[in-house]
Amino acid sequence: MLLRLKLWWEEVKAFFKYSETIFIARLQSFIGLIVATVGAVDWSPVFNLLGMDTGFSYKQTIWLGIGLFFKGIVDELARRRNATF
Repeated sequence: MLLRLKLWWEEVKAFFKYSETIFIARLQSFIGLIVATVGAVDWSPVFNLLGMDTGFSYKQTIWLGIGLFFKGIVDELARRRNATF
């Protein structure tokens, strides 16, 4: 069991090229994709029921998600540019 867990952890680290920076860049891209997807949904009926206002407009949320997604991609490309594997 412990050996299998160690092998799995090595596979996870290898997927991220043994780099925390690449992990953060991919996580940021994933979160940006989720924010853009959730932001594309009209949540106003739910917020009206709860009496809430987020302060973000529909377009602001989508652009925030798109910006996060592309910033994650640029971060990963910048990290790989000078990396030696």
